[in-house]
Amino acid sequence: MAEDDFVPGSMDISDQKSTYERVMKFSGYWGLPFSMALGTFFTALLADNGLLGGFFLFIVVFIFTHIFVKMFFSH
Repeated sequence: MAEDDFVPGSMDISDQKSTYERVMKFSGYWGLPFSMALGTFFTALLADNGLLGGFFLFIVVFIFTHIFVKMFFSH
C-alpha cells in the first residue's frame, strides 16, 4: 500500500460511490455487530459470567444485531 503513488482525485464519481457503498455495507453488516458483541463479551466477563457466558452472549448479540441491521437496511 505504501508503495502505491496515490494521486488525489484519480477516482471518478462512480468508483468513489461504489467504494463508499461497499465499505458502509460491510461495516454495517459485520463491523457493527462484531463491535457490539465484543463489548458485550467483555461486559459479561466484568459481570463475572465466566468465559462460557461471555461467549454465549457474544454469539447471541452478534446474531441478533446482524439480523436487525440487515432488516433495518434492506430497502
